[in-house]
Amino acid sequence: MAATERGSTFRELVMQGLRQVLSEAAEKPDASRLPKLPQRGRKAYDLSNEEIESLLMAEDAKRYGRSC
Repeated sequence: MAATERGSTFRELVMQGLRQVLSEAAEKPDASRLPKLPQRGRKAYDLSNEEIESLLMAEDAKRYGRSC
């Protein structure tokens, strides 16, 4: 077994794996949100993909006279 080969217990091996997975997950940015990009004199927005889609659909409905 891998734990025995490494000179540790099964529990230690599992705990090490969990720490690694959680650490890697914490390092990855959340792909479902756009980064805040403040510009001079402009407000920074923090919108989810769903919020952006909703805004775009509402804009299309207004422009082309369609309902969402």
